[in-house]
Amino acid sequence: MRTTHLKFTIASVLLLAGLTFVTSCSFFQKRKIKQISKMERMLDNIPMSDTTLANSLVEAYQKFAEKYPKDTLSPAFLVRAGTIMLNNGKTQQAMDQFRYIMATFPTSPQAPISHFMLAFTYDNYLRDFPIADTLYNRFMRKYPNHDLRDDAENALNYLGRAPEDTIHEFQALNEEDSIRFGYK
Repeated sequence: MRTTHLKFTIASVLLLAGLTFVTSCSFFQKRKIKQISKMERMLDNIPMSDTTLANSLVEAYQKFAEKYPKDTLSPAFLVRAGTIMLNNGKTQQAMDQFRYIMATFPTSPQAPISHFMLAFTYDNYLRDFPIADTLYNRFMRKYPNHDLRDDAENALNYLGRAPEDTIHEFQALNEEDSIRFGYK
């Protein structure tokens, strides 16, 4: 009887310790998410040239994903980190981030976004049109029903064109529509 009571007590203590651990992880995880949200709000209110907070936010995103890789927010945070890197001129780091998301979280909703962003980076930042073409086409084959499919298709239609040419083409189309619909 005494050993049964001792086994029950040990099992109860282990269960309580496990629950405490799970609860504390959840508490720290939620606290990290709140800290990240606060940093995101702060970033919205500072000039783009101030990269200190942006770099801190990227680091916070990456640390969260490293600590909580199973959390569905992790790949989303990493896409945000990649976008911030891209906007701050860290093109290669952003591309590495997008590749990492595609490899580590292939079934995540963020994988196709990362794939598209990688193609977009080759297109608009590196101006490497053959690779961008390959990546946009691969994106459309792999994710034919994704919301970004039309964007990929449009990007392919204008791939390699000078931005000024594209602007002039849109202006001409707008002018034609205005005349056709009687706005001029």
